[in-house]
Amino acid sequence: MSTVEIIGFTEGITAVIYFESGDSLLPSAYGDQIMFGIIGLLSVAVTLFAGDKIQNWVGLAILGVVLLAYASSFVGLFASSDGWQTGPVYVPRFNETALGMVTGLSSETMSDNLMPDFSEGFVWQTALSYLFPCFLGIFMGANNANGLRTPSSSIPKGAFSAILTSTCLYIMIFCLLAAVAERQLLKDFLLLFCYVAWPTRYLAICGLLTVGIGAAIQLLSTAPKVFASLAEDGVIPILTVL
Repeated sequence: MSTVEIIGFTEGITAVIYFESGDSLLPSAYGDQIMFGIIGLLSVAVTLFAGDKIQNWVGLAILGVVLLAYASSFVGLFASSDGWQTGPVYVPRFNETALGMVTGLSSETMSDNLMPDFSEGFVWQTALSYLFPCFLGIFMGANNANGLRTPSSSIPKGAFSAILTSTCLYIMIFCLLAAVAERQLLKDFLLLFCYVAWPTRYLAICGLLTVGIGAAIQLLSTAPKVFASLAEDGVIPILTVL
């Protein structure tokens, strides 16, 4: 899963460059992905080798950035009804062509976006495949079971709380975005949640770029504990030599 998170970081930063400048840094977008993937992987490796103390500080810093990014985007979604960032959206990626309108919170906009209208080649299963990795963090409790006083009760409580919190958060984001922007803009502009952030979209972009790195660090830091537990319990005999 840490690989998926690194890929998410890579896709995020290339999307930002793509929409902000309309071009890639290297001769090809694929080259950008390789370059940023290596940077992300090295960043995670350096943090992990720095020790638990550095990992904890980096984790707290990334958590703060992500929370600030979410807060700025949610404030922007509500502030858009008062004129913040409303109107047509132009991006260099599409040669400054208007992709659609940010209308601000509107029941009419919500009604227009209420029913499904998938683009050609996309079905609801595709959307589900994007959402699935977002919920895999629920296994963190099980992966850290050795550090819990009462794993049998704490893990189910933590897992269900995480699922409920994530579900509510994603539903809020989907509904609010559907109420502030036209359908075509929702389809074409991947950075819309960042675009409406208040007071500047760069706060949300920072959260977008750091969340993948933070998740990869957390996943890799728990991997040795999982292997140690498997070895102690004799689940995989070959691990007993460790």
